[in-house]
Order: sequence, then C-alpha cells, then structure tokens
Amino acid sequence: MDIEEIDNNQENQEKKIEPEKSAQEIRQQRLSTIDNELENFQNAYKNEEDINIMSSQKEQEFQDIIKNLEINPGQPLSQESVAMIHKNIVDGAMQQVQGENEHLDKLNIKKTILENLDDDDFKKKISPTKAENLTEDVFDKALGQLLIADIDLPKNERIKLFRQTLEYYAKKQPIAESPVWHSTSSYSLRKGLEEGFSGGKISGGENAKQESVGKPLSITHPDFLTAEDFQEMFARLCAKGSESLIVDSEKITGDSLPKIFFESFSKQLTNDEKKEFMAKRLNLDSASNAVNKETDKIYKEYENKYGTEGEKRAKEYLRTKEASERLEEAGKSALKIAPDKITEEMINKTISPEAMKTAINDFEKRSYVPPVEKIEQEILPTIKDEKLREELKNEAHSPFPCLITFDLKGKEEQAHSIMKGETPTHIPFEDHFYGTFNSNDIKEIRVPLNKMEKTKDWLIQKGLIDVEIVPMEVYEVKRIIEDCI
Repeated sequence: MDIEEIDNNQENQEKKIEPEKSAQEIRQQRLSTIDNELENFQNAYKNEEDINIMSSQKEQEFQDIIKNLEINPGQPLSQESVAMIHKNIVDGAMQQVQGENEHLDKLNIKKTILENLDDDDFKKKISPTKAENLTEDVFDKALGQLLIADIDLPKNERIKLFRQTLEYYAKKQPIAESPVWHSTSSYSLRKGLEEGFSGGKISGGENAKQESVGKPLSITHPDFLTAEDFQEMFARLCAKGSESLIVDSEKITGDSLPKIFFESFSKQLTNDEKKEFMAKRLNLDSASNAVNKETDKIYKEYENKYGTEGEKRAKEYLRTKEASERLEEAGKSALKIAPDKITEEMINKTISPEAMKTAINDFEKRSYVPPVEKIEQEILPTIKDEKLREELKNEAHSPFPCLITFDLKGKEEQAHSIMKGETPTHIPFEDHFYGTFNSNDIKEIRVPLNKMEKTKDWLIQKGLIDVEIVPMEVYEVKRIIEDCI
C-alpha cells in the first residue's frame, strides 16, 4: 500500500468518525463565515452621502485632468477621449463602490435570514398564515422575482431594498412603548404636522355629512397579525389614482391587497370569533343606517325650518354635543343580534367564494382621497402661510399613501377599547381614538421611496429629527416574499 492510499484511507476513516453536523451547526458555521467577511469589509460600505462626496471629488479630479491635458487652448480633446477619461475616473470609481455595496447587501441579506429562520415572530411578520413554510429558498426566490420585475429601480437599489425589508421585520424592539398605526394621505400628514391628528378633521372620505359629525381616528394595534395588511390597504385608498409606489406587489404578484387581507383574516378566526365578527358587523351596519337616517332627518328638519340656509345650519348643529348625543342614541337603539344567533349557514354564506369576491370587488371600488373641492373652498382660504397653503394644495391634488406609527402612551384612555373594554368595530384589531395625536407622538412614517426626501423636509421644518422614515416598499417586498411560499 503506497503513501497516497494510506492518506486516502486515513481521510476516509476520519470522515466516518466525524459526527454529522446538525442544521443549526451548519447554519452557525455559515454565519461565522459571513461575519468574518463582513468584518473585512467593515469600512467599505458607502451611504448616499459618502457616494455623493466621492462623486464630487472624482468629478473635480476629472475636470483637473482635462484642464491639464488641454495645454493648447486651440486644440481641445476629442469627445471620445473626454468620454473615455470620464469613464475611467468617475464612472469606474462609482461602479466599484456600487459593486462593493451590492456585495455587502447580499452578505447582510444572508446573515439576517440565517439569524432569524428559527424566530417565529419574524416568520409570522413575513407571513401570518404560512410562516411554517418559510425557508431560505423562499427568500432566494423572492429576491429573484424582485430583480426581474419590470420596475424603474436599478439592480443595486433592489438588493438594498430587499436587505432593508429583512432588517426592518427582524427588529426585536418596538418603535414605541405603545405603538398604534394610522393610515392616511400625504395631505392629511402635512396638515396634521401643523395642527395635530384628531377625529372630525377633513382627511378624505365619501360622505361629507359624516365628516362634519366628527368621526374619531381609526387606529390599529400592530400585535394582530393582519393589522399591517389592513392599514396598508387603507393607505392605498387614501391616495387612489396617484401611482407613487416604485415596487407594487399587486402588479408583481397579481393579487390585490383586499384579496390578501380578506383571505388571511378569515383563516385566522375561530368559529366563535367568526360568529362574533358577523354579529358586530351586522350590528354596526344597523347602527350606521340608523345614524344616517337620523342625520338625514336633521337635514330635513333644518331645510323645512330655514329653507336655503337649512343645510348650513344643519352642519353647524351637527358639530354640537346635543347632535352628537342624538346620533349616538339613534345608533344604540338600532336592532341588534347576539353572536349565538349567528348560524353556520350564515357563516358559510358570508365566507363563500362568491361572497368573498363580492366583498373584495366592493372594497376595491372605495376611495378615501382628499376631497379637493371642499379643501380648496373651506380649508385653503384659512391658511395664512403661503408656502404651507401651496404644499397642502399640491398634496390634495396628488396625494401619496402614508402609514404613521403613533405612541399611544399617556393617551390610552382616549382609545375606545381601553375605555370600554371592548373592540369598537367588527375588525378585532381596529380601534377608535377620540383625542389628538401631536406631531411629537409620531415615531415612524412609511411613505413611498420617492417621497422620503419630501417627508424628511416636512419633519425638519417641525424640528422632528428623530422620526424614522421607512420606505413603504418594504411591505411590498414582504408581500413578494410571502407570495413565493
């Protein structure tokens, strides 16, 4: 037996003796390799500010070289020579930086995935209904889908956004002590930064009469798994018709958010919860109809009494405490049904494919964009600051979707569920807020990627430098990941 055979036999013997590594050990080994590589690249990553500084320096270097080469004023360099020098000095440096950033983004993507694959909270944030099927391959597939999508975003920016998405949903600490979400339009965001966010303020809607009554703010508690789908869905409705998302999961996956929400929501409810949901929905519809009838009755009374002045006087009356109590009493006296009266037949009919399709179609027809005519006639004339008035006008005409995270700490008693010990609507996680959130209560704002700088400027104007601005597209990427499961 020669030496080579001996070595081979020994190697094979060692392989047999060495115990097989567990999946956790293999994952930890891969993480160690990634950490070592990241440590070697720790000074390589360049943020946008670094890149802009480097770009300016390289442009100046390019100009100096051209100036030195053109010794004779009458003999300028050819366009081809200038372009080649620019490519080598400026473009080459920028491509190198982008390449390094892209490589680091990919390493951090793998790191975040490997660190969180066993984290149930992380997996449920990505997919409330399919978390158990979330694997490393799913993330790879989703990144591939994002890279081939027909969107106006460079490859390196797509990879960066994918990294940002994973890091955002992997966060362990909440953004606020008592976070609540509120979806709205950029018009309402800009206006709210000046005067606060309260129920009864004009923020869009289909029923002008209901707005003058003074509705509370709709908020949701993030702990519920489908609350994010719910708020993102309504954020879109607040800017319907204004295409501003660079990454739109509806276009990439082919599924609408209402469809995703309704299907996910219905799967999470137990049979008793479905009965409670249906009873609340029916009772709220009944109460809403009663309030609307009473509102119409008030308008009719004032029109009969004051003629052409009736509508104006009715609106003034509807802002009073007396009117509020009258409408509240009308809602309370409406016919109600108890959950135990909801039958299996009623449940099956409500969640049947036909009923779901009708509900989704009806919801997709909704719109909560700012009421432009009303704003221009009643709101803008009262704004003295010319710059603010112009900003509000622009956002009323071309709103973009926003999702605000407020801190409810210190204002818990102004939330309906805490005051009453119950949920105020048939959506278990939706709440009603009767107070006012000030700009200092804002902890995070999600807006489209291409609106982040504008939003940052608004916040700086108000001295809000600690508010985190998150691209709304992180949710869209999350939806792409979920669709790949």
